[in-house]
Amino acid sequence: MKKIKLAFFAGLALVLVVSVLVAGCAPKEPEVIELSFNTWAPNENHPLVKNQFLPWGNELASRTAGRVKVTMYYSNALAGDKVAYDAVKEGICDISSVVPSGFPERFPLAKLFELPVIYSSGVVSSKAIPDMWAQYPQFLEQYSDYKMLWAGTNDVAQVLSPLPEPVKTLEELQGQVVASYMGAKTALVEALGGSPETTTGPELYSMYERKVIDREICNIAFIPSFNLHEVLGSITLVGLGSDYLQIIMNVDKYNSLPSDVRKVIDEISPPYGLAMGAMFESSAAEVLALLRADYPEITIYELPAAERAKWAEAVRPLWGEWIASVDALGYPGQELLDAFISACNKYQ
Repeated sequence: MKKIKLAFFAGLALVLVVSVLVAGCAPKEPEVIELSFNTWAPNENHPLVKNQFLPWGNELASRTAGRVKVTMYYSNALAGDKVAYDAVKEGICDISSVVPSGFPERFPLAKLFELPVIYSSGVVSSKAIPDMWAQYPQFLEQYSDYKMLWAGTNDVAQVLSPLPEPVKTLEELQGQVVASYMGAKTALVEALGGSPETTTGPELYSMYERKVIDREICNIAFIPSFNLHEVLGSITLVGLGSDYLQIIMNVDKYNSLPSDVRKVIDEISPPYGLAMGAMFESSAAEVLALLRADYPEITIYELPAAERAKWAEAVRPLWGEWIASVDALGYPGQELLDAFISACNKYQ
């Protein structure tokens, strides 16, 4: 009986030892890397979120077998528009969507991609921007504190208004209060004879509802995401250049990632920049079709070609002003403008 008991306990001890060894040798589940993504967009209905940010995060998760998880923070929950660059640099958020033209002294070259009447659509400019990056490294040298994931432009800007009567002539715009996102189009508004006002996405609905602005120069694709169709009175289709949008990442966070994850990020990101303009232009067309079908009370007016030419002539001096501003900083302004026009003409 004693021999049986000894054999039993010896076998039990052996099982326990083997179990411990097996447990110790079992592969550990990889740690999930979480990336915070801050954006001014209010929700998943914004075309950038729906067509770029969420698909990019899902693709990154898929290509890394679930090792990376991207969490969205809407309505600038982690950092406002005016501090987004610093928030990314300091690691308050890992990634953020930003508009560099709101910081002209910090990123003087960025305004080139928003100059009016150079390109006909955001498709053209979004394709031309990487060409400029490749030809002129100084465009990306300004962002050495960040990892540039991708960039592009939205659909060309139109004139939106809470007022039911659309702007039909340049003379009608004189002296009216005209808003733009972060004041990025202040010079454009002044060139057209308007009185510039600065706004941000979360403020728009209230500003329209209270009619504290007469007009706004902005793109059409984002109207539903801010519910502006509820307070919109009219739209004048003119086409005045786009907003240059960037998606940047904290460079230390990027460098800390495993090499295979960095490789995936580098592979999947650039196509989103190339596709940005087409996505926005397609979304804008869908929004216009929706407004015409379901909101007949919103007047949509397209400027005749002759009147559009007057607007183009009024804003053309902005080219020379930009050239002078970057020449003063030691950049070849005319050369850069000519190169961008040439790059855009390739895709027109």
